[in-house]
Amino acid sequence: MLPNLRQRMLIGIVSSLVMLTAFTADSQERRPEASGQVDIASGPAPDGEVVAKQSLRLDHETGVRAIAFRPDGKLLVTGTVDRKLHGFELPSGKEVFVLDGQQGPISSVAFSPDGTTLASGGDRTTVRLWDVASRKETHALEGHISRVTTVAFSPDGSTLATSNFDRTVKLWEVATGKELLRIEGHEARVFPVVWLPDGKSLVTGSFDNTIRIWDVKTGKERRSIEGHRDGIWALAVSPDGKSIVSASHDDTIRIWEVATGKELRVLKGHEGAVSAVALSPDGATIASGGFDRTVRLWNATDGRLLETLRVHRDVVGRVAFSPDGRTLASGSNEGAFILWSIERK
Repeated sequence: MLPNLRQRMLIGIVSSLVMLTAFTADSQERRPEASGQVDIASGPAPDGEVVAKQSLRLDHETGVRAIAFRPDGKLLVTGTVDRKLHGFELPSGKEVFVLDGQQGPISSVAFSPDGTTLASGGDRTTVRLWDVASRKETHALEGHISRVTTVAFSPDGSTLATSNFDRTVKLWEVATGKELLRIEGHEARVFPVVWLPDGKSLVTGSFDNTIRIWDVKTGKERRSIEGHRDGIWALAVSPDGKSIVSASHDDTIRIWEVATGKELRVLKGHEGAVSAVALSPDGATIASGGFDRTVRLWNATDGRLLETLRVHRDVVGRVAFSPDGRTLASGSNEGAFILWSIERK
């Protein structure tokens, strides 16, 4: 048994508006622990196509709800329930800073494309921008009226998109912190927000069970995509911008064509809601995390399950690939932050 077991509580699910960001954990202080044995169950893919090996595990004092790699791959930041941003030097895993400026649990973090600015948002209404070099707050973005669920920089780094419990998305000018646009249309809380690579469109997912594509200049809806039977927790966009991957409370991952909204594939395997999804930088591999406490790897082309990683003890709320695609990070409500080495055979 671990030296300091933590009591955890999973807040009850209230209809289809269940919130991963509402999970809380009461924790005793723990020191980073050595890696344990990893149970890897292979899927139907040929042996050796993709191999994931646990390379580092660090245990936070409270649940990990946000993960972001700096674009150069040398720094990783996690956001936790206890309102802290933890910076880790890679590949050593050495913790190099802790920032405590958010007023509530942190649900999302993102680096600007040039790696100089960090954005964070969480269970309070304020979004904060940080200078990475000095680790000082540069702007506090005020305007949302309830919890912030996602922060996402535009491809050119000039604009930040944020989503919220109030069913809206806001666009902000990064240089000044000025609010540029308010986007409305979803009929329930908005969770994931991702940019298409051209920087002209945003993709959002909501617990109204829809995915929507928006024109960022006008705020007008370009397309509404339906097919999920429950709320959408996470989104990822392919590097070429032609497809969207969605993770839902209906236990599925779905792949959609951006141009038409056509459903291309349904990935099934998680034994519960799928709360996290990421695409490798080359677009070849999908990583997912779920309420079943697993991390799963999928072939993005044909949807085959490649591996199932069973090591987390609670909901896996975040997964993220490193910029070079050789490392996968996963974060869980138990407080574990794990790095996986990804090898292709």
